[in-house]
Amino acid sequence: MRNSLWIIITIVSALLGFVMGYATAPMMETGMLSGKGGKPASKIESTKELKQYYKDLFKEK
Repeated sequence: MRNSLWIIITIVSALLGFVMGYATAPMMETGMLSGKGGKPASKIESTKELKQYYKDLFKEK
Protein backbone atom coordinates (compact mmCIF):
# COMPACT_ATOMS: atom_id res chain seq x y z
CA MET A 1 0.00 0.00 0.00
CA ARG A 2 2.72 2.46 0.92
CA ASN A 3 4.76 1.80 -2.24
CA SER A 4 1.75 2.13 -4.53
CA LEU A 5 0.90 5.51 -2.96
CA TRP A 6 4.39 6.84 -3.75
CA ILE A 7 4.13 5.50 -7.29
CA ILE A 8 0.83 7.32 -7.81
CA ILE A 9 2.22 10.55 -6.32
CA THR A 10 5.28 10.33 -8.58
CA ILE A 11 3.21 9.76 -11.74
CA VAL A 12 0.78 12.59 -10.93
CA SER A 13 3.67 14.96 -10.16
CA ALA A 14 5.41 14.08 -13.42
CA LEU A 15 2.25 14.67 -15.44
CA LEU A 16 1.53 17.98 -13.71
CA GLY A 17 5.09 19.14 -14.29
CA PHE A 18 4.86 18.21 -17.95
CA VAL A 19 1.57 20.06 -18.41
CA MET A 20 2.80 23.15 -16.56
CA GLY A 21 5.91 23.20 -18.73
CA TYR A 22 3.79 23.40 -21.85
CA ALA A 23 1.45 26.00 -20.36
CA THR A 24 4.20 28.33 -19.14
CA ALA A 25 5.92 29.08 -22.45
CA PRO A 26 2.88 30.56 -24.24
CA MET A 27 1.97 32.55 -21.15
CA MET A 28 5.43 34.14 -21.06
CA GLU A 29 5.38 34.81 -24.80
CA THR A 30 2.07 36.69 -24.58
CA GLY A 31 3.20 38.70 -21.57
CA MET A 32 0.84 37.17 -19.02
CA LEU A 33 3.65 36.05 -16.68
CA SER A 34 6.26 38.67 -17.53
CA GLY A 35 4.02 41.59 -16.57
CA LYS A 36 4.56 43.40 -19.86
CA GLY A 37 1.16 42.66 -21.35
CA GLY A 38 0.30 42.89 -24.98
CA LYS A 39 -1.16 45.69 -27.03
CA PRO A 40 -4.94 45.62 -27.21
CA ALA A 41 -6.30 44.61 -30.58
CA SER A 42 -7.46 47.48 -32.74
CA LYS A 43 -11.12 47.65 -33.61
CA ILE A 44 -11.77 46.81 -37.26
CA GLU A 45 -15.16 47.94 -38.50
CA SER A 46 -15.29 47.39 -42.25
CA THR A 47 -14.92 44.23 -44.31
CA LYS A 48 -12.27 45.87 -46.48
CA GLU A 49 -10.10 46.63 -43.46
CA LEU A 50 -10.59 43.09 -42.20
CA LYS A 51 -9.45 41.58 -45.50
CA GLN A 52 -6.41 43.85 -45.56
CA TYR A 53 -5.60 42.90 -41.95
CA TYR A 54 -5.54 39.19 -42.81
CA LYS A 55 -3.49 39.80 -45.97
CA ASP A 56 -0.93 41.65 -43.87
CA LEU A 57 -0.82 38.80 -41.37
CA PHE A 58 -0.15 36.35 -44.17
CA LYS A 59 2.72 38.51 -45.50
CA GLU A 60 4.45 38.60 -42.10
CA LYS A 61 5.06 34.84 -42.10
